[in-house]
Amino acid sequence: MEREVVDMLEDNTKLTLTVAEVQEKLGLSRGLVYQAVRTGAIPSIRIGRRILIPIVALRRKLEERPANDEIEQIGNARTTPPSPRVV
Repeated sequence: MEREVVDMLEDNTKLTLTVAEVQEKLGLSRGLVYQAVRTGAIPSIRIGRRILIPIVALRRKLEERPANDEIEQIGNARTTPPSPRVV
């Protein structure tokens, strides 16, 4: 992996993708990409409020065969709805 990163740096190749770029490249919805980031199914780093996905880590993750529980975890991930406001 280190050699790949060094090669990318020497070639001025991007090292990371945004959520929108991953969404487009993988053909996933924006919400599903955010769920996958939240559950760790898509590796990511956070810089401030920005989420970046390292290309090398994503490539490695895509080459792995995902565990069934990881697939279920993404599919079943739900955000908690906001509590009703009492006025």
